[in-house]
Amino acid sequence: MNFVIVGAGPTGVETAGALADLFYNLLPRDYHQLATETARVIIVEMGQEVLAQFKDNLRVYAKEQLKKRQVEVRLGEAVAEIGPTSVRLKSGEEIKAHTLIWAAGVRANPLADMLGLPQGRGGRVKLSPDLSVPDHPEIFVVGDMGEVASDGKLLPQLGSVAMQSGDHVGRQIARRLQGEPGQPFKYWDKGFMATIGRGLRWSNFRTNEHCTAL
Repeated sequence: MNFVIVGAGPTGVETAGALADLFYNLLPRDYHQLATETARVIIVEMGQEVLAQFKDNLRVYAKEQLKKRQVEVRLGEAVAEIGPTSVRLKSGEEIKAHTLIWAAGVRANPLADMLGLPQGRGGRVKLSPDLSVPDHPEIFVVGDMGEVASDGKLLPQLGSVAMQSGDHVGRQIARRLQGEPGQPFKYWDKGFMATIGRGLRWSNFRTNEHCTAL
């Protein structure tokens, strides 16, 4: 009944909130025979914050809400080893658990390792500003396999980034066919949201620097 979630970004926090609701609020009502009071939901995060992409007040409140919902938050901890029945942290602590949920990042498809191209973090292919491969202008990479950047800032592996980069590459191919020069990729950050269990959603709208708790 121990569930370890690695990563305290939106995916990890949302998963922890959902599991806490399931074990401490929903299941006890209908399945009295289950010892749900013994369940533990544990977030392990290598950084020092939950929801690091969000603003300070939202990060603090999110951490408080997780603890209020009986989620154990381990910050500044990294996973050293994963076994069938336990998770060992670099600090030496061993947590008994049959279930581990990995929410600490995405690695590029193994195809990226086979291409012989320069790679960055997570095996992603390094790209020029227009999302073509350096020294190979005939090759474009979009989505999680490429190091997609905008205004010099490396972007996270999100669906919105993949969709916008795909649109951009389509336009660049059309420009190439017309003999026009390529254009650098510009990402429009529409904001993102995290849900911590029932009735608690966090929105972080970067475009106008407005943050709300709903």
